[in-house]
Amino acid sequence: MKIRNIFAPLGILGACMIYAGCRVPQVAQKRENKEVPETYAVSQDTSNTGMVKWRDFFTDPNLVVLIDTALKNNQELNITLQEIEIARNEVRARKGELLPSVGYRAGVGIDKAGRYTSQGAGDASTEITPGKKCPITSVILSWVSTLTGR
Repeated sequence: MKIRNIFAPLGILGACMIYAGCRVPQVAQKRENKEVPETYAVSQDTSNTGMVKWRDFFTDPNLVVLIDTALKNNQELNITLQEIEIARNEVRARKGELLPSVGYRAGVGIDKAGRYTSQGAGDASTEITPGKKCPITSVILSWVSTLTGR
């Protein structure tokens, strides 16, 4: 009889635990808090340390010299600045490929044929006017203007 009195409450407790364990829990609904504090909407502080130059912010001359030295010798910063410059040059080059360009070239040259070549022998035996032979050298002037629309 004592055993029955012990198992009855344990059985009820076990049945309650099985019922609670097999039940699917409900998903809690979250509500958004859309209220914004007044300090975010209206800034009461007019100074912004992001806009202050670091030379004005740090007034100690020794600290300024140390920061200058660190910035000048910073390899990562120098590499990044060079990569930015390379990217700017690539953008300029690509824009230049799309834009039309105008160019002018002028040149002056002297052409002298060898005496014992076919051209030199022909020039030596040819007279421009009676009694006057061809000049040994000839001056070449060239003028080229280009307009390319790429």
